[in-house]
Amino acid sequence: MLKHSFKMIWAERKSNTWILIELIIVFSILWFCSGFVYEKSKTYFEPIGFDIDHVYLLEFSYRKDINRNDYNSEKLADAGITIFERTKKNPMIETACYCRSNAYPYSGSYSTGNFYKNGNLRDSISYTASKRDVSPEFFDVFKIKFQKGRTFDSNEVVAGDYVIVSPDRNNKFYDESILSMEYLISKGENPNATGKRPSKKPVTDEEWEYFNTFYIDIKEPVAGIVNKMKRSDYENYERILFWPLQKSYLTHLQGQTPISVRVKPDADKDFPAKFKREMKEQLKAGPYELVGVKPYKDLRSDFNREDNETMQIALAIVSFLLINVFLGILGTFRFRANARRGEIGLRCAVGSSKRKIQYLLLGETFALLLIASIPGTIIAINIQLTGVASQLGIRASNWIVYAITFLTMLIIVWLGTWYPAKKGSDIQPAEALHYE
Repeated sequence: MLKHSFKMIWAERKSNTWILIELIIVFSILWFCSGFVYEKSKTYFEPIGFDIDHVYLLEFSYRKDINRNDYNSEKLADAGITIFERTKKNPMIETACYCRSNAYPYSGSYSTGNFYKNGNLRDSISYTASKRDVSPEFFDVFKIKFQKGRTFDSNEVVAGDYVIVSPDRNNKFYDESILSMEYLISKGENPNATGKRPSKKPVTDEEWEYFNTFYIDIKEPVAGIVNKMKRSDYENYERILFWPLQKSYLTHLQGQTPISVRVKPDADKDFPAKFKREMKEQLKAGPYELVGVKPYKDLRSDFNREDNETMQIALAIVSFLLINVFLGILGTFRFRANARRGEIGLRCAVGSSKRKIQYLLLGETFALLLIASIPGTIIAINIQLTGVASQLGIRASNWIVYAITFLTMLIIVWLGTWYPAKKGSDIQPAEALHYE
């Protein structure tokens, strides 16, 4: 059947040329749209690595009736510690933590740096990692699971000489699997360095300045390894280093070092209103006062809004393309079926069934799409080699994108061909031969 379809396409090659050009152009465009939608959807539905159910961000501000100049760093820290301890004692709170603004989920603040495995700026391999400063309770508040090891203890928070690591999407930190990292240690063992400070050897001033700007010194031993994590739903897993954050950083409670709380499930109904009503006066300490209780689900919606809109635009473009392809195929093959009434009538007269006629017309459509997919794929891959795909965040295999694109096009062109094929097969042989 397929061989016969190719013969019929060749026999009608003049009328089929424009159909092939249309299919090639649409296939090439749909390739990138399909890859983008697939990659974004796949990333979105991957486990994000933390849990924000029943978790809220407490927002503080300076009181209007105070003079901030009356509070030095020590007084600000004392006030922040008082607020944190009072928050934890509230019966509705399961646990609480504080962190820098670069650490909590769906934050617009972000901090990264490079580190070097072998200790030489020129010869060592450079790695990029996200840097996040958190209190030990951070991992309990967001239910972040440990693959190995543990969270910081109080002594490590004070000393600040331990880190917790999270692997990239391949479950690696350097080149090897993160669970086989030799430098993972338990408390009491001899520390091994996670990274070495590159020596200032024969490098230019510009290189050294760049190094000093972006370098992360991670000679500290590793206390634990947590599961893979993403900054947000649409972003990829990344290499992360968590540092212990001392309570003295609560001097920046009004924004840079917020408090996050996990609420007991049975106390979560109307929690923001109840908590503000009960704790507004208690949490007035030093120059600070509670001004808002925001669910992390709202932070998630706000953070994902731009990506959601991008996805909607991509889906709208895909839908527009597919509708136009459908209408074009429907009209073209309706016209072709009418033009071939004599041929169809003759086939019916010599014994072809209606089903065989339909299969013949549908087979021609499949063959046309198969032919068009070859140059369409070549065009798309060559454009992809220019770096367009990576800019769109498309990392999927070409075979996956090809399969998605081809199946999508196949469904649409078959839908567009089915009705003309059915109408063509319904023609009575005598009537068709009479018109012929």
